[in-house]
Amino acid sequence: MITVSKAKIKDVDHIIPIWRKMIRFHQNMLQEHNPSLMDYFVMKDDGEAISIDFLKRQIRSKNGMILIAKDGNQIIGYTNLMIKDYIPLFNIDRIGEIIALFVDEGYRGKHVSSLLFQKSKEWFHQKGIHHIMLNVFPDNQHAKEIYENWGFSCYLQDMRYVMR
Repeated sequence: MITVSKAKIKDVDHIIPIWRKMIRFHQNMLQEHNPSLMDYFVMKDDGEAISIDFLKRQIRSKNGMILIAKDGNQIIGYTNLMIKDYIPLFNIDRIGEIIALFVDEGYRGKHVSSLLFQKSKEWFHQKGIHHIMLNVFPDNQHAKEIYENWGFSCYLQDMRYVMR
């Protein structure tokens, strides 16, 4: 049975293997579809340690949350959530952000991401957040379709230029 729960500090070491899969997935996607943008996804030598520290800070934060999906004792997916201040010019003061949402390849198509998103919405709602944003690679058609089915729509498109 697949369950979704709030991550604890002791879970971080078990989240990292799925985090590594997410990094490789996105690196492969960039390499295949737009290798000129790989510069943006080359990790520092201590990138994994930085991510471990960030995950722990998110777990401890009142404005952050890590949710994990498990099949028994195995972590098969996770999402990293954050509440941040929005542009002071506009009426929306704070916005929720889904920093990462990833499901192990063997569990895709089993509604794990939907379970993670449902719990994410509940957490944001409890925090008084009514607007949620996320970023997705433009070539990740599968993820884009899922997000659109959940009600997300394109707001801005992030464009990059690499000077050589």
